[in-house]
This record gives sequence, structure tokens and C-alpha cells, in this order.
Amino acid sequence: MDINATEPTDAEVTDFHPVFDVPGPVTIKGDLQLPNLSLSALPPESQEAITTKLASVTPGNRDLFEREFITEEAQRLALEARIKAGAGEAATPYQRAYFQRANEVRLLEQEAAKITAQLQEVTHYEHDIDPETGGPLAVPVPRAQGDIRSALEIRLRDIGYELAQKNGREGEKLMADAMAATKAQMKAQREAVAEMEEADEMADRIAREERVRSMAETKARFKRLTGL
Repeated sequence: MDINATEPTDAEVTDFHPVFDVPGPVTIKGDLQLPNLSLSALPPESQEAITTKLASVTPGNRDLFEREFITEEAQRLALEARIKAGAGEAATPYQRAYFQRANEVRLLEQEAAKITAQLQEVTHYEHDIDPETGGPLAVPVPRAQGDIRSALEIRLRDIGYELAQKNGREGEKLMADAMAATKAQMKAQREAVAEMEEADEMADRIAREERVRSMAETKARFKRLTGL
């Protein structure tokens, strides 16, 4: 008998929390208890960002908002760490593609930020005259000049194109292929479960038939011997 499992929906494939629901590359055995984080436990840049946000909070609500901001930042850092590490082998093809795409975008954005900082770096200022006001004008002299600057600018444009592809057609194809692969995997798993359930039901029927047959054979022997 053919098993026709229901076709998984897009929502079933995409409905997951990227940190809590996706198996990572490292498996932790036992019950891991995470302590409540304090502001001092976060990286310095995170502490600074939260402190800045708390400056605009009503003093009476500071503790409540501090806990909320710490939780949000901890979740952001956890997601960032997961993106860097990627999904584990037990993750679905869609989940692995999700983190692959996110990490590729992260690396490109990181490189773009680094190049932008290099292009904006100034060694010193030269004095000039403002042609409109006639007053003194400080002209920045960039560190990156000539061929080096041109190469950096070209690479920055290339990164912009690559990011557009990752966030556009190329990324959409990656996720579409991963969606199809995950649906096929989920359907195969459902079919395996359905087959196992049917096998259990069939085993029960066979066992019952064997018990009935055994009782019938016993009664038949009795009838043959007694003529009843």
C-alpha cells in the first residue's frame, strides 16, 4: 500500500527561531543553565550602547528597561555567534542555507565597512582658501591615494553588487532550492513515520490472525478427536 504523506507548507519550513530552534555545530550534553546576565558581563561596546539608551529612561523604570535591553543585546549577540558558527548537520537544508546566506552577507558588510573606513582615513589636513568665503579652509588628505584608492573603490562597488545578489536573485534561488530540499526531506520523514505506524497496525492484525488461527486449529483437532 502506498503511503501518501501530506505535503509540507512553506510556513512549516520557515517557522523556526534561528538561535533556539536550530541545531548548532556543537552539541552540549546535560542540562545547561544560563545565569541571568548583568550589564558588566556584556562586551564593552554592548555596555556602552545600553548605557546610552538608559540615559533617556525614567529613573524609576531603569531596572526594568536595563533587564530588557540586556536581554535584547544578549539575543543579538547569540544570533551573531550562531551566524558565524553556522547550523549543524542536524539542521534542515533550509536552515543551513539561511545561515550560509546570513554569514556571506555579514562577511561582505564587514569588508565594506573596513574599506569605507580606509577610504575615510585622513593623514593630515592642508590649508587652503575657501573660494566662496575667502576664509581659511582645511582640506583633508586621505591616506589611501592613487592606484590603492582606485582598487579600494572598485572593490567597494563589487561588494555592493554582491550584496545586491545575495539579497536578491542569487539569495532567493539559494533559499528556494533549500525550501524544496527541506520539503522533500520532511515528506520522506512523514512517510517513514506513516509506514512505521502502518507496520505496527499490520503486525497487530497478523498477531491477532495467528492467535485466532491457533485457537481454530485447536478446536478443529478437538472436533476430529471427539466427533463433536
